[in-house]
Amino acid sequence: MPEDGKAGCYLSRVLALVLSLSLATSVEDYNRVRQDGNNVGLGVLGAWAVASTVTGIVGLAVVKDPRWQGVHIANVAWGVVNIGFAVVGLVLGLQPNATRTDRAGALADGQSTQFTYAWNTALDVGYLAAAALMLMHIENPRARGFAEGSLIQAGWLLFFDGGMALFHQLNNERVVR
Repeated sequence: MPEDGKAGCYLSRVLALVLSLSLATSVEDYNRVRQDGNNVGLGVLGAWAVASTVTGIVGLAVVKDPRWQGVHIANVAWGVVNIGFAVVGLVLGLQPNATRTDRAGALADGQSTQFTYAWNTALDVGYLAAAALMLMHIENPRARGFAEGSLIQAGWLLFFDGGMALFHQLNNERVVR
């Protein structure tokens, strides 16, 4: 993280989001917390995705071992897909009219976002299972490496999507009260 104070600013924003989840809310506050929290989350996803892609590309350029090539292919594949999700989500989330201002509409948007993350969490469990099955039944070293890389990527996504679903659930509960 940069030494110029941006890390502290980022950390204070995350802390403010967490603290605001426990407070009573107006629709404006609810939308601000929801959008800021979602955008921070998508930024984290994007950073993970870029790091995975760069690591995969560099790894593919330097390794000769088929197993490690498979790991790096998985990093590139998962990274590129996740970059796409992060960019599209951020572009949509940063639009000036990205949220509805009426209570029912805002809550419906928040619940839809929560459902999307919850659904993605279920898919992540499926990705973990598929990668584990690959490891159990495939002998090819490159395919096994791909499965190992996919286990890491899917595990991280399970943590991310589950955390984002929980964040949105907590924020949605604030507006229901």
